Amino acid sequence: MTKSELNLSNKFFKTVGVLILFRFIIGVLGLFLQGTSSDLQKVSQNILNIHFSIMLDLISGIALILISVLLYSIMKKSSLELALWLLAFSIIGFSNMIIGNVSIYSLAKLSQDFVAHNSIESIMYQTLARDKIESYMISHYFSLIVHSLGVLAFYIFLFKQKLVPSFIPIFAVTAIILVIFNTCMQIFGWNSSMWLYLPNGILQIFLSIWLIVKKLNLATTSSI
Repeated sequence: MTKSELNLSNKFFKTVGVLILFRFIIGVLGLFLQGTSSDLQKVSQNILNIHFSIMLDLISGIALILISVLLYSIMKKSSLELALWLLAFSIIGFSNMIIGNVSIYSLAKLSQDFVAHNSIESIMYQTLARDKIESYMISHYFSLIVHSLGVLAFYIFLFKQKLVPSFIPIFAVTAIILVIFNTCMQIFGWNSSMWLYLPNGILQIFLSIWLIVKKLNLATTSSI
């Protein structure tokens, strides 16, 4: 790489770090605001927060695509396969996220209709609500797995190119395994723990700060 290309790539990595941290923050905020429930009366009282959480999720999805495009422009020079892997899974994840948010938006509209009709045929409404929540949860679980498999390409790239200390990608792979394992446990209705998602949260915060603060030695990158 020329000096100008190295400087540009480092700026890209810093931008990626900022976007990762940004996605983490609005992702956590969106989860707190969403408050999905089969209790349509409760949902109807939380419409504004639900709409705001959908907006945050869409912004997060756009940020994910930006991250993937920026990383693709860097990774393709060393490994086109890993770059395409990351980009493809990000697009799939974004598409699936939109489907999930459609279910949440439909749930919000259903709750308003439920209240407007003074709870007539409440059993039918509650059944529809449960169906929409189930549809959203399936989409949510699928997104967690797809995103985890997608970012795995980035961590492999970091490890092979020796751009960060080896403990970071090793910890990242461990965190990804825990996310996929815990998500599968939830899908099959087995006992799971939200604590298993904690390493992934720590990873996102640590890696984003590392990319923002540190200057990566891109001069050492080679073709994989």
